[in-house]
Amino acid sequence: MWFYKGKAFSIKLRDMFRIYSPKVSFLLIGLMFNVYSSNAQNLPTYDRKQLHFGITMGINRSAFKLYKHISFIDSVTNPMDSINSIESASGMGFNLGIISDLRINSHLNLRFIPALSFAERGVYYEMGTGINKTKKIESTYLDFPLQLKFKSDRIKDFRLYTFLGSKYSIDMISNAKARNAVGRLKTKKHVFFIEYGMGTDFYFEYFKFSIELKFSNGLNDNLVYEPEYLYSSVLDRLFPKTFLFSLHFE
Repeated sequence: MWFYKGKAFSIKLRDMFRIYSPKVSFLLIGLMFNVYSSNAQNLPTYDRKQLHFGITMGINRSAFKLYKHISFIDSVTNPMDSINSIESASGMGFNLGIISDLRINSHLNLRFIPALSFAERGVYYEMGTGINKTKKIESTYLDFPLQLKFKSDRIKDFRLYTFLGSKYSIDMISNAKARNAVGRLKTKKHVFFIEYGMGTDFYFEYFKFSIELKFSNGLNDNLVYEPEYLYSSVLDRLFPKTFLFSLHFE
């Protein structure tokens, strides 16, 4: 499940993608063909509704934008020189959420999509000893995003959209205050993000289906700095970032 420079630290999730991605691809192609082969417009009054709801599920890839501590950057010979370089290591996860969509006008909606998000990422250390290490960080977030959705004109049963918003997340398994987290990087419980992305809406006979790509960039430092812990002392700041591929059903 862990990747660094194209190398897999675990192959379980990759194997799942190899098994199920062709089936998902055929399903998506079938759904799109159904939209374009229909003569009549599906759900012609759907976008006139003031409020509607749905569910969302997705796969995410998370990492950190990291900043190295000044003592690591400037120092040539000190106890820190047992670490030669530091880089972010990305990991895979998934999201489940509920969509609440409020119509503002024909081209603008306000969305609130509370979700449960499982994320994994880490920090990769290239050691002077030749034995490299990755410090894995797992998070289970309660996400509370608020977004403005900008929609194109509807062309039969198809519409493009972009969106911009912010998100507040609570890491329910944060180890920020844990006393027994020896040998692990600590991260904060509360994180704020700015989010943006794009998607496509497909209108079917009984529901609307959407494919969406979203980028989330953390706004506040997520690192709990511990100067006495080697792997933390070489870091200055950690900002989480996530790419999310989602399927919406409304």
